[in-house]
Amino acid sequence: MKTMIYQERRQKARFAYSALAVLKTPDGPSVATAQIVDLSLEGACVTVPLPLFPDEEFLLVLNSEEGDIVVRGIVRYVQPGGVAGLNFTRMSEKAAARLERLIQTLIETTMPGVSGPA
Repeated sequence: MKTMIYQERRQKARFAYSALAVLKTPDGPSVATAQIVDLSLEGACVTVPLPLFPDEEFLLVLNSEEGDIVVRGIVRYVQPGGVAGLNFTRMSEKAAARLERLIQTLIETTMPGVSGPA
């Protein structure tokens, strides 16, 4: 059975993905471990144990079978319970290729939805 995820106004569909990632400041020090809720080529929804703020910049390090995927981005929204929407703004070609292959795996096992949470 495929999982449907709400697409909303996004240009790229997000897919359910449960994994831990390291959230860092742009200068590099680790800030927190983030639980990824969903993932796309352009961003992710995560839960973190510390407050984040809209427009705050970050580095996110995801582990993949091929190695680390390091992306730079900006926090787009925050919700109660440590939920944050992240937009990826920059990554290396190697990281982009790894993320594309990870997303392709998710595409094969999930299906983007047309409706979702209110």
